[in-house]
This record gives sequence, C-alpha cells and structure tokens, in this order.
Amino acid sequence: MTMTTRWALGPGFLCALLAAGGALAGCGDDDAPRDAAVDGALDAGADGGADAAVPDPPCRTPLVTGEVFALDPDGDDTQIHVNAQFDGESVWVVYNKPDPSGGFDVYGLRLDCDGTARVPPFRINTTDYNDVDPALAVSGDRLLVAWQTDTGTGVNNMQLPYRVYGVDGQAVMSADRLLRTRRGGQPVPGNTWLPEVAALPNGFAIAGARALEDASGLQAFVQRLDDAGELDGATLDASFFPVSSQSYPTLASAPDGTLYLAFAQALAPDYNDAVYYTSIAPGASQASPLPAVLADQRAAAAGPDLARGPDGEVYLAFGDADAEMIVLTDGADFTGGPAVELGTPNRLDFSPAVAPATGGGAVAWFRNLAGFQNELRVQSFTYDGTAFTLGTAQNVTAESVPPYAPTITHIKDDIYFVAWSQGDNPDYRAMGMFLQIP
Repeated sequence: MTMTTRWALGPGFLCALLAAGGALAGCGDDDAPRDAAVDGALDAGADGGADAAVPDPPCRTPLVTGEVFALDPDGDDTQIHVNAQFDGESVWVVYNKPDPSGGFDVYGLRLDCDGTARVPPFRINTTDYNDVDPALAVSGDRLLVAWQTDTGTGVNNMQLPYRVYGVDGQAVMSADRLLRTRRGGQPVPGNTWLPEVAALPNGFAIAGARALEDASGLQAFVQRLDDAGELDGATLDASFFPVSSQSYPTLASAPDGTLYLAFAQALAPDYNDAVYYTSIAPGASQASPLPAVLADQRAAAAGPDLARGPDGEVYLAFGDADAEMIVLTDGADFTGGPAVELGTPNRLDFSPAVAPATGGGAVAWFRNLAGFQNELRVQSFTYDGTAFTLGTAQNVTAESVPPYAPTITHIKDDIYFVAWSQGDNPDYRAMGMFLQIP
C-alpha cells in the first residue's frame, strides 16, 4: 500500500471531504482579533509582577512540559494544518480555521513556554479565498507566513500568497500578496502552490511547485525574498525535468545562505513518487548537484521534510512507500551518506517532521491505525557525522489523530514543542505540548 506521507490536501478535495462531514455548515462568526486588536495584546503581562515565576531561558516564561493544551480554545472547530517554530523566546504557530463564507482562513498565534498566548489568535490572510496549508519561518526579528489559495477563478486558480510580520506580531506587510514567479525574464501565469519557507541571513526563501508551459507536470522552484517581502533576484528552477511532476518541496538554510531543497518527483510513464534533493549556494542561479539526487536510493518515497541543526547539520526525513517506514538521512550529503529507519515495517508510518537540536534532534510522525485514525509518535536521534543513533519511540497522546501532518520544533536540551489536530471529524482542534523526548 502506498500513501503520500505529507497530507497537504488540495482545497477542492479538502472542502468536499469536510463538507461531507458537515464541517463547513454553520461555521461560527469570524470573531478572531485582527492586526489592530493584536497590537494591544502583544506585550500584555510582559513585565510580570513581584511574584512572577522565574523564566526558564531561553523561554520568556517558565517551561511547562507534559501537559496537552488547546492552542485556540475559543476558536471554531476544524482547526487543521498546524505548523510551528520556536523564535528564541516563544513559539509561533500558524494553522487553518474555517472561513464563515466557505473554505478556510490562515491564523497565527505566539505561545510562551507555559502554554499561554503571548499574541492571541489573529487572521493573517486579508484576501478572502480558500486559504490552506500555511508554512512559516523566522529570520532575525521577522516572520514569514506563506500558504496556498484557491481563488475560485477556474483558470490558474491555485496561487501562493504570503505575508511578513515582525516576530512580535506587528504586520510589516499591511496585506497579503500573491507570489508572482518569473522564468526567462517573463512572468509565469500558471498555477503555483505547495509552499515551504526557510530563513536567510537577510530575508527568506519560498519553495513551491508551479505549472510551466514546457513541462508535462508541476515543477519545483525557489524564490528569495528580502525581509520586507520584496522579491530578491530571479526565480530558480529546482531541477527542471519536463517529463516529471514535482511536488511537496521542503527547504532548509545554512547560516551563510546556502539553501537545501528536497521534493517528491514522479517520472513518466509510471509517475510513482520518489524523493530527490539538492542545494543552492548563496547568490547562485541554479542548484547543485543538477539534476537533483535520489534520496538514499529509495525508488518509492514521498513526503520529504528538511531542517537545519544549530551546528549546520542538515537532516532529511521522508516516508519509504515500500517499507512504509520513516527514513532519516544527512540532507547535506549527496554521495549516499548514512541513513536510519524509524517506525516498524509495514505498519504504515508516514508524515515525518524533523526538529534538529545540538548533536541530533527528534522526529514526529504518524502511524496509521485505521482510516483517518493515527497514532502520533516521536523519537529522538543523535548524529556524529557518520552514523545515526535512535532513542526510544513514544506516543504523544492516547487519542487517535487525523492525518494532517504534525509539527515539531526544538526548545532547549531534550525539550520540544509538538502540535497536531485532534478530535472527531469535523470537530478537529489544534493541540500542543512541550514535551521531553530523551
């Protein structure tokens, strides 16, 4: 059995699925605070009082672990597509909630390490389409959020909006903007979607997949941005291969601005996914190696996730569709470096997310139980540059969870923040926990 390992469901399919379950009927009022309301709450309680608890560096507050909590307890049901990143003091989270007019909106919030909202939930998208699958990256004191949208036009309707904020939640861009890529100096009018983002020393990079006239399927691309959200240089093809379909790109960046890119690629005539990866040097106009390299020689794989560690290590996790396990490998080694398998053969482990830490990190993923019911599992690892060593896998929650990919980010030592969706269709709620993963 083959299953795509990252669930970034297309808006049309997702809405049909949720509508069938009643998720889009009678959605609640859009009463989440907008930017103006957020401004007044950014630093509420920041100074604490005479009896305030002592913060737990690098967090701004004491670090409370082992307690599951709702990220947006007062928000409407059907909270899905959660993505999180620690910004050095607190955790930024982006996710989807239903739009009262139909489809979904993108929301964000900033959590302190005791689970309280430093910036309460607020809507990020200013246009009113069907906006799903948000990704985020933190670069210095700036935050980039990008997502995919269905404009409903019927022609080139899949587009990729983005918006830049200060890390404190203040909007840098007053409204969201559609990413308009170029190729050969000319604008690309076709569909653009499946965004992933990474921080650069003075800005960001967005990867996605776009339709090109001279290719039979979508092709992965990378576009650099400055820290105000303006385009920085030309749009780059990741590894142009016109008789392929490329999807689910993922990005990681080195301190010098080198970008590491992985994506799923299906080749004609069979169009079975496999994972390929490559890199882009600072200022370079094309990737290297080119063409991209097949990850760990796995002929059937999908759902890649890349992340860079604090000491420059790059980790690539993906799902092996044949063994139905998770593969973790060195994402900066293009010569067939070391790899390790997580999970259990033929138990259908999928949707990996990797969070690096000093000398290793942790991986979160799903194990299918039946249908849309899954276990959420985590496991630590260490890496000495030549071999991986695994810790003990554990379940995060006793509740079964739907297959909207989990998110994980490192906080300190062996403490991570993990977030996911939980509940019965369509009453999904975004949940989180600061968790020790030894």
